[in-house]
Amino acid sequence: MLLYFIVTAILLIAYLTVWMLYFKARSPIKAIAIALLPTFLFLVSGILLRHWLLVAASILFGVGHIYVTMQNQNE
Repeated sequence: MLLYFIVTAILLIAYLTVWMLYFKARSPIKAIAIALLPTFLFLVSGILLRHWLLVAASILFGVGHIYVTMQNQNE
């Protein structure tokens, strides 16, 4: 459980940091990072907590979130 809390805290801090940087200067790399970090958070949470439906849902979420982000960057 300690590993779960540490990884979750690190990913959440990274997510909030990237959002702050994104608001200062938008870029496609930051947009992709904003899409990837919650995906990693859900994926790691599912693996560490052994919730396999969460792992499957996080993969679907990640694919969809990255796809939408890429579509928005191309506009």
